[in-house]
Amino acid sequence: MNRYSSGVHPYFYPGTEVLKNKFDIRDPNKLAEIENAEYLIGNMNLRFNPIQGEYDIEHLCKIHKALFGKVYDWAGELRTTVISKNGSVFAYPDKIRNFLEPILKGINKENQLKGLSKEAFSERAAYYFAEINAAHPFREGNGRAMRSFIDQLSNQTGYQIDWDSMSKEEYIQASINSFNGDNKLLKTLFEENIYLLDKTQTSVKEIEQDDDFER
Repeated sequence: MNRYSSGVHPYFYPGTEVLKNKFDIRDPNKLAEIENAEYLIGNMNLRFNPIQGEYDIEHLCKIHKALFGKVYDWAGELRTTVISKNGSVFAYPDKIRNFLEPILKGINKENQLKGLSKEAFSERAAYYFAEINAAHPFREGNGRAMRSFIDQLSNQTGYQIDWDSMSKEEYIQASINSFNGDNKLLKTLFEENIYLLDKTQTSVKEIEQDDDFER
């Protein structure tokens, strides 16, 4: 289940790569099933009952806890270990807050991206998405928390991003590119898969989205 390398393992059961969890599940496949099931329920709840916040780091943490709080004790808390993936090292634990706080404050300085065209919104949303990804603030569930965070931001501006319409390969490549400072592909993916939100209905497809994408 563990896709990240880490020098120490306080999150794992001893001698395993299975994350300690409230169900005390030791089978990684079973844990993945339970985790995703709880995520889907949490994501549906967030769709109908968005968490109020200022789109700051505390807001992001509350969203993460709403998604994974029934599975992990540390849900909603910034990670305490270094993690890397495919040679890319994410923000060091003691740097996460100082890195993200000033960046996310920009969302409010930009009026929470309200009143922007699809192109302009896609560009700014891609920027914030990329910065959160670079921080990778949580031990698990980063991608899903980021998508829920951006979903709430886009919904209140009258847009909806259709994540399921994105190519998995392009999404992953866009994430890699953005980690290296190039947001062009990510912005393009957002712009090509964003539409005006019909507030009279909720996309069942979006609610039932499984975890095909990188977490």
